[in-house]
Amino acid sequence: MNQPLRAAVIGAGQIAKQHLGALAATPEAEVVGVCDLSPIMAESTADRFGIDYWTTDYRELIDRQQPHVIHITTPPASHFQLARDCLLAGCHVFVEKPATLELEQLTELAGLAERQQRWLIEDHNYLLNASIQEMTSLVSNGALGEVRHVDVQICLDLFGEGSRFADQDAPHPAMREPAGAVTDFLTHLCYLGYAFVGAHKSFKAYFNRCSILPDNPISEFQALVDAERGTARLSLSSSGQPDRFTVEVQGTHGTISTNLFEVGTVRSELLGGPQPLVPIRNSLRRGRRERRNAFRSLWRKLSGGPGAYEGLWTLIATLYANLQAGRQSPISMAQIESVNRLVHEIQGEVEAPCAC
Repeated sequence: MNQPLRAAVIGAGQIAKQHLGALAATPEAEVVGVCDLSPIMAESTADRFGIDYWTTDYRELIDRQQPHVIHITTPPASHFQLARDCLLAGCHVFVEKPATLELEQLTELAGLAERQQRWLIEDHNYLLNASIQEMTSLVSNGALGEVRHVDVQICLDLFGEGSRFADQDAPHPAMREPAGAVTDFLTHLCYLGYAFVGAHKSFKAYFNRCSILPDNPISEFQALVDAERGTARLSLSSSGQPDRFTVEVQGTHGTISTNLFEVGTVRSELLGGPQPLVPIRNSLRRGRRERRNAFRSLWRKLSGGPGAYEGLWTLIATLYANLQAGRQSPISMAQIESVNRLVHEIQGEVEAPCAC
């Protein structure tokens, strides 16, 4: 196809704005419609992004605008039905995480996508961040030796003033799930672990609850994972500060880490010369890299653009470019299914007495 692919977005919430911004910057895409149950949200979003057509009925959107690709940015409970109907209509589907709330639903969607010869892609956006791409490249070319462990950690003040996770009147949709706020971040943790150590073989999950808030929501989470190519520690903290989203990969020849809320990586490696001096030389190297990363982070904050959503923008651009060129999906169905198996198994631990 030489013409832009027709794209539509179902759901006009905050993350939809990032999808639409990315689509506007993608030459291979043309947004032909936006849908939301709220007419005010649908119309205002369409007006903001210069989209001619909006509606509150996604079936009407599909019938009238005939999109090639549909982005589903609604709350997770609606993902399965929407994705199923979009695939049956012959559309490729890009769905926000988690793709479904039940593993059996994802399996059904994967089978349907295969039969329809359409892509089903879950948003694994941080995989396309420049720093993660650098890290995976170093792993692929052997610069870190054999990967032994990856540590993925998110620290956010989830229950602070103004947070939807703590709002009793209009709670975040994740708070309706057994794992609470963890549900909104668990997919990120799992696909980043998968990227470096592969599919899980076993795990042990730990959850702590906040006793000072109503309903005692889960406030701290850790999982220790034994995987195909090494181990992983996945963690979420609502009290650890400052805010950060760190990934550290440890190999036999070196270690590399990044904070995905900022820009750049920091690396320690095996060096020649007197061994007692190696830690000092690595510290000096890390210091120089940290200074450079700080200036790059400042520039990103001042210059606008996708910011921390750079991976989402890159993923959307890659998706449409690959569709146009007849290449493979940027996120494989095998990866999505493996990641979701771990996600759902961890969530299953929440309801067990020992998990709390």
